[in-house]
Amino acid sequence: MTEQMKILVVDDSSALRGIIRQELEMGQYEVIEAANGAEALELINTDSPPNLVTLDIDMPKMDGFETLQKLIRKFDTGTASSDQGGPP
Repeated sequence: MTEQMKILVVDDSSALRGIIRQELEMGQYEVIEAANGAEALELINTDSPPNLVTLDIDMPKMDGFETLQKLIRKFDTGTASSDQGGPP
């Protein structure tokens, strides 16, 4: 039996999180939610981190850009794909 993919939905709007959750659960995904970047980082630092993160940009406490930078620093393994850079 295959393990269900876990998706973390990060958005300060509970209504949007609910809409995204509903759509993802219809696709048989396990969904966890965070209202800001700080909460997201706490949920990622567990024994069972999510397989995928959807990330809002404009949020209180820690916005999406800062959250993404912290995630990249945490998970960057120095592989070729991470060395290719991105937008300036």
